[in-house]
Amino acid sequence: MNNTTITEIREFVSLGLVSLDKEDTDDAKDNIVWTALAQKDWNKALGALPAEEIKTIEKAIASLGTLPKQCANVPDTMLDLAGVRCLVSGNTLIFYKYNSSYDLVDILRVAVNRRDWLQSSTGAVLFKQN
Repeated sequence: MNNTTITEIREFVSLGLVSLDKEDTDDAKDNIVWTALAQKDWNKALGALPAEEIKTIEKAIASLGTLPKQCANVPDTMLDLAGVRCLVSGNTLIFYKYNSSYDLVDILRVAVNRRDWLQSSTGAVLFKQN
């Protein structure tokens, strides 16, 4: 994996983990909780993405409520140890954690138009497209 790319991803997701640790979240809707940073990411996306793409992403996120383990942990040692997973929907990456003890999905961050994060410099796939 390209060191610049993984450093950028780690920094982006780490801010979401800090937000989660501070319990900077809204109440759960069903079993999905959004960190404040993820909610800010999503609000920005709502103003930038076409309605059809928003519906597709919302459907993908809703699927985490019933299939929270559908995505593997992020293929990076540091993020894997934190239990971070990544759901890909079109050009959007949704970073999340699944807390099996409480059956809660914690949405950490939403990265819009970051397809460049999908592959390493060698062409290896970093995140599986669902």
